[in-house]
Amino acid sequence: AVVDRDSFPSLPIFELLASKGGVSRAEMDRTFNCGIGYVMVVAASQAKRLVTYLRRARWGASIMGEIIPGKRSVRYRGKR
Repeated sequence: AVVDRDSFPSLPIFELLASKGGVSRAEMDRTFNCGIGYVMVVAASQAKRLVTYLRRARWGASIMGEIIPGKRSVRYRGKR
């Protein structure tokens, strides 16, 4: 999986934990998951439609990355 950090909001509490606790970005991702609640893996062709549906139902939703062939791992991209 490739997760785009810039595709979902960053909650201030996680920035505070990282800075005051001296916690690395990798450890924040692994331990706290940075506040991401549920993750749905759907076909790329259906992703935008699902996000539209969830937003209309007043759920916070965004496309946060993609599944790519390769090793079973998670990579992060983005500024946060």
